[in-house]
Amino acid sequence: MTIDDAFRDQIISHAAAASKMDEIAGYLRRGREHEHLPLVNLQAAYEAALHAWAAGPHYAPSEQYLDLSAEFELRGLEPDYAGLKSDMDLLSSKIQTLKGREDAVDIVGGKIIDTYLRDQKHRN
Repeated sequence: MTIDDAFRDQIISHAAAASKMDEIAGYLRRGREHEHLPLVNLQAAYEAALHAWAAGPHYAPSEQYLDLSAEFELRGLEPDYAGLKSDMDLLSSKIQTLKGREDAVDIVGGKIIDTYLRDQKHRN
């Protein structure tokens, strides 16, 4: 692994962790709506939100999906993906379409690097 590869991996890992923390913090600020939802209902709501994201026109997930994901994270659980293969495949195909866009690297890469540099600045 070259220094560039190591730095790239560090930036991506940092951005993913920062994004997850921001999503959980946002969910908590909004009042943790799903805190008392039974697991079976949480799973059903998660499946519906994932389906809406996969079938919808947007690349970014909905706030509902992010909140449900955050609730799973706060409970120390993962959603059951057994029945979600078709939605996951559809979502993967949707994201693959970004490969053909000339601005995709600038859009995604720029946000990742900006997050990393901002957080490094505040860390020091």
